[in-house]
Amino acid sequence: MQLSSSEPCMVILTEKEVEVSVNNHATFTLPKNYLAAFACNNNVIELSTLNHVLITHINRNIINDYLLFLNKNLTCVKPWSRLATPVIACHSRTPEVFRLAANHSKQQPVMLPISRTCV
Repeated sequence: MQLSSSEPCMVILTEKEVEVSVNNHATFTLPKNYLAAFACNNNVIELSTLNHVLITHINRNIINDYLLFLNKNLTCVKPWSRLATPVIACHSRTPEVFRLAANHSKQQPVMLPISRTCV
């Protein structure tokens, strides 16, 4: 199955082990219950199997809001090399939370105000 998106990023949750190939390079395995963020721009991402319900598409506005929420200066962060694999993956301790979030991302978008004050 080939992933594609008009958004710059996709996050997936694996329900079982999934073989991944990015830009026809060597494959690697994402274990069960892993979250993986993929950069979509100009990348060919192929997965052995995946449930469409467990994919969420992340647009630039969401990324910008999140960076503003973090309130971090990221000007010192160097961009990834074009030869680097465009994926970040980690174990998901709350797969049900992501399942709900992915389900809501498929519904009509709702604009929520973001409070930038710390409690």
